[in-house]
Amino acid sequence: HAPDELGDLSRSISGLLEQQQSYTRFLERMPQTLRHEISNPLNKLRTSLENLLDEQPTRASNRYVKKLDSGVDQIANITQQLTEAASLESALQNEPLKHLNLGHFLLDYCLAWDGLDTDLLDSEIWISAESSRLEQLLDKLLDNAFGFCHADGKVSLSLSQGQNQASNEVQLRVENDGPLIPEDKMNELFKPMTSTRSEGTEIHLGLGLHIAKIIAEHHDAKLSCYNRKDGSGVGFVLTFRP
Repeated sequence: HAPDELGDLSRSISGLLEQQQSYTRFLERMPQTLRHEISNPLNKLRTSLENLLDEQPTRASNRYVKKLDSGVDQIANITQQLTEAASLESALQNEPLKHLNLGHFLLDYCLAWDGLDTDLLDSEIWISAESSRLEQLLDKLLDNAFGFCHADGKVSLSLSQGQNQASNEVQLRVENDGPLIPEDKMNELFKPMTSTRSEGTEIHLGLGLHIAKIIAEHHDAKLSCYNRKDGSGVGFVLTFRP
């Protein structure tokens, strides 16, 4: 309440902080609000499309109906990605880590992926992790790898462990043949709304790797990317600290 210049400055800064806090709360609520607002008209579209095909099944092959069906799926996918990224950090706070045999976990996990080359260790490797979140992280990395892999290329997942006590890190690598990551994108790749996909391809919000990064940090692990030295593709490495 001071009537001098310092008082004016203090009030001005307080006002700016209040505006910033209000804007931050707005941004935090936005994904959930969007999902709520989009869900109703989206459900109407989907139901109407299903009813149309029930009444006139011959229209299933119509190219406009196919585009409509694809568009509905894309909108649903976008809203899911937005809410998944927004709610993840708060959800992780209530999920404790447990002892997990990483080798056994990967053997079961990799069975669900066709066309995946694996190089896993026979020895038991124990880490602190939450299995469903680790599966979610790997899903994001492999979705990204298969999405960028050449048609005749390979995607691989490998597990390695340091051989001495001074460097006993556990590393999970996901690599794929395909285009390299532009150097100016390396530091931006894990930020939300960042994608290296070219225009005209399927819509991607660049949230998959951002979500993977959040889950890695929850596990006190480091997630990084690199271009292969021979220029044949890219890789992501998840490092669990001893």
